[in-house]
Amino acid sequence: MAPTSEMVRESYWSQLKEFLQLYKPFISQVREREKEITFKNGSIISLKSADKPDTLRGISGRAAVSFVIMDEFSFLRDAEKLFEEVIMPYRANSSVKCKFLCISTPKGTGNFFHKMYEKGLNDKNGDNISLHYSCYDAQPTLKEQFDKQKDLMSDRAFKQEYLAEFIGSGNSAFYAFDRKLHIDPNIKPIQKGETVVIGLDANIGLMTNIIARVKANPDNKSYYIAVLS
Repeated sequence: MAPTSEMVRESYWSQLKEFLQLYKPFISQVREREKEITFKNGSIISLKSADKPDTLRGISGRAAVSFVIMDEFSFLRDAEKLFEEVIMPYRANSSVKCKFLCISTPKGTGNFFHKMYEKGLNDKNGDNISLHYSCYDAQPTLKEQFDKQKDLMSDRAFKQEYLAEFIGSGNSAFYAFDRKLHIDPNIKPIQKGETVVIGLDANIGLMTNIIARVKANPDNKSYYIAVLS
């Protein structure tokens, strides 16, 4: 599954057919219009787009769906609704337990793909698994080329597009914010008489605000600011 029908038609379909040339003796039918390949054992590989979610409903009622691959998951329209209301019901078919593989370039933090990735990292039951691969991991022979690209791109863009890191997107007020580095779970509540600074950007687009405490260091000559929210 891809975000748009154009991606299915112009990229995935041609790559799939080229890859399956090695398995041509096992193929019984290729349906160009439907972007579907049927094998002699009855198995089917079908390419779908997520730009018309309702066309994906009811598939598991016609045939057992055993595996769904969703590429560029971060860029799917209404990804959470699509996954929970359309894709998850594929598991309702009792003949097979459908598995899901969600692949994507990160697109900021706090979105559904990021939440699923975090869930996989913290899942102790093994029902959800999260893996991370950068371009260097996928294509180590192109390291020199990637290094050159780094010099031509912003640090934020390179980390997201090439290192596959979850960082603030272009719509975030603090794009360099890193939850692992900048969140202190042991921060103490605001004390009575403590100086607190509140800032609000009442713009037309993204509404942003910040609450911070200003405290003096032990030398009383310098100050630090701790952001609370």
